[in-house]
Amino acid sequence: MTKSEFLRRLEKALAPLGAQERQAALEYWEEYIAEAAAQSSEEEAIMKIDAPEDIAQRLLAEAGIAAVPRKKHSASYWVLLVMASPIWLPLGAAAFAIVFCALIALALLALTPALIALTLLASGLCGVVLGFMVLHDGITFAFIAGVGLAALGAGGLLAFAAFPLLPRTFAWLRRHIHLRRRAKL
Repeated sequence: MTKSEFLRRLEKALAPLGAQERQAALEYWEEYIAEAAAQSSEEEAIMKIDAPEDIAQRLLAEAGIAAVPRKKHSASYWVLLVMASPIWLPLGAAAFAIVFCALIALALLALTPALIALTLLASGLCGVVLGFMVLHDGITFAFIAGVGLAALGAGGLLAFAAFPLLPRTFAWLRRHIHLRRRAKL
């Protein structure tokens, strides 16, 4: 192991310490290795001292900071992860699909009143036009034109209520989704 690798591992292990204390420890060990390397090679000097993680654990204990044990993954862990991928990959894809479909359902739920309003307006307009096409038959004209006007009125009222809510609804959805995404991070 080289001096730079030793110091890099020591710095990583001393991450819970404050910046000044960590820098002082790194300078001490850099000088210690340089003095020991004067009598022999740098690698021999590093071999004689403890592992950087052990040194960091002692320094953290002296500072009253509990060292967080690092878990190293063995080769069997990675083999198990790869071997289990036929299980967890489809489950992850299914979870993503469920969340994606739920978001689409929420968006469509917000759009439903506006779509109903547009449908009522279009059918009402068609009813009024069709009513004028059968103008020669008085009772049929009155019925078709009346239903068309009623649909136009209902569509207009629903549009008056639904369309102003769309921007607020989508803004709420976007804000709510971003808050959940930040909470997961």
